Order: sequence, then C-alpha cells, then structure tokens
Amino acid sequence: MTIYAGWWQVPPYLLPATALGELEYPRVPAGKPAAWVQVRENWQGRHDTVALYDAHACPPTRATARQLVAAASRSARQRTCADCGARCQRPLPPLSHQDPRPLCPACRQVALLRQRQAELAASRMACAERAHQLLGWHDAAIIQVDLTVPPPTPAGRQRPPTAARVRAVDLDGTRLVDLLVRLVGPRAHHVPDGALAREDAAPAIHGAVLGRRLLMWRPNDLHQLAMAAPHERLPDYFQTDELAQPHLQVPDHVRAVAVHQLATRWRGQLDPRTRTLIECLPPGTPDRLLLMLQRIAATTPAEQDGSGGAGEPTPTVRHATRQGR
Repeated sequence: MTIYAGWWQVPPYLLPATALGELEYPRVPAGKPAAWVQVRENWQGRHDTVALYDAHACPPTRATARQLVAAASRSARQRTCADCGARCQRPLPPLSHQDPRPLCPACRQVALLRQRQAELAASRMACAERAHQLLGWHDAAIIQVDLTVPPPTPAGRQRPPTAARVRAVDLDGTRLVDLLVRLVGPRAHHVPDGALAREDAAPAIHGAVLGRRLLMWRPNDLHQLAMAAPHERLPDYFQTDELAQPHLQVPDHVRAVAVHQLATRWRGQLDPRTRTLIECLPPGTPDRLLLMLQRIAATTPAEQDGSGGAGEPTPTVRHATRQGR
C-alpha cells in the first residue's frame, strides 16, 4: 500500500472520500483505498493518515442531472479559477482571509510561492545587516573542521573518524591555522599522511582561535574542534547562535555563531513543490565563507527585490591568495 508523505505527492486522480462527493459530478468511494496520505500532526502529536480512492474506479452517485443543476444553484461553491479561468472539477477555496479569490491548484501554488518569496525578500536586508554586524567583530575568526571518515567495515558498521583538518582565517582572510590532527592511535589504519598527534597540534590551534569570537558554517564545527584540540575554555563557545531569526541582534555573551541558516535565508531559493527553503551548500573553505559573508553584507535594498543588476557584489578578500581555491 502506497503512503504519500504529503498532498504534494498525491496524483490528481487519487481523492479522499469527501473530495469525491464534492466533485461537480460526484462519485462514491468503492472498494479498498488505493493509497494513503500523511497529513499534519493531530492533537496527540501523531501524523493522521487519510484514505485515497482512485476516482476512475469509483461509481457516480445516484443524483440525476436535474438534481445536480438544482444543487449547484443553491451552492456558493466556486469552480472557476479567478486567475487563469480554469473550470475545475473540485470546488476552489479562497486563497486566504486577505485574498478571497478562488484559485485552481496551479495558480494557488504560484500565488503562495510569490507570497513566500516576498516574505524572504523583505527579510534579506535583515540578513545583510546581521552579516555586516558579524564582519564588524575585529577579533573574530572563521573556522572549519573537516573529518576524515574511513569506509565502513565489511559488516557495514560505520568506523569512527581518524583525523580532522582544522582551518581558520581572520576577517582579513589571513590564515591563522591549517593543521591535520590524528584522532586515533598511531597504529590505526586510514590515517592521512602528515597528521599530527593532538598534543602536538593543540597549542597552535588554541593560540589561533581561543579568545576570539568564532564564525562557522554549522555548530558541529565547534564540537569537532573540541574533538581535535580539547581545551577547558572551549565549552564557553558551545552556546552557539544559529541566527534562525536574523532580524535579532546577536547577544554580547555569545562567542560562536553558525551562519548556515543566515545564508540559506539570504539566498531565499524555494522548492517549487513544497515552498520550503532549499538548503544552501557550504562554501567549502574558511576564506570562501568569508567571501560569502561579505557578499551577504554587500546586499543593497535595490537588489533584495530583484530590481538590481544581473551581477553580484564581489568584495575583496585580502590575502585570499594564501588560502587557495
């Protein structure tokens, strides 16, 4: 039995029993459901499921044509799209309380996408202001920690990471540290050449990042940093702000900020089916993350609504040639 994760996955010919009765030429459900669809959580916190029937296999009701005409004359249901003029089989609900137009599914999706895009465009300048605030931290460093994870065992079990590459740059793009740290014993396999023991790498890493405010892509970078170079002061950074609400100021006591949600919201790219934000890919290196923050901070009001030029701002990252591309 097919179970769809949401209404966006359901083919148009699969309808719940209530929708079959609301058709312009109504039908009645027959036989077992052809599929199920998960809907929003109920009051118990569980997902409700709704039975779906194949409309082609459902017989028509006993209503005659005359009865259908009389019922339609008494009904206030709208079946004509106010935008494209499509004559829909199912009644069309209003778009919202503010916009009572009846829209077909296609026009409704376009209208809701436009609404969501307008909301994101309105918040883009808040993202730019927040990035500008972060770049104003003169003592900040951008860190990135990449783990070396060996292939699974023959039984399929995941092996623990064997090394971590710790990189950091300041807000001028100058390299602060770039070290490969061994996370396992000296006899372990799958350790990259040149990896240093924790006790040998930790002083350089601590000297580069401790005492600074830290910017990173995700909070996980901070925990991986603590794995590679543990220190008693690192837990002070674990209260990380992920900037889920970019219009709010970053509190003064916060010492670490993850910017992936800020970048995703600034991009504002939506999945056209679900109207959810498409997650922004990480830039890949600390100096590229610095460049991304500079581009976010350089957003102008003319650009946030799409009326700006086709080019993108290209702020200069000083000393970026040291980092490599």
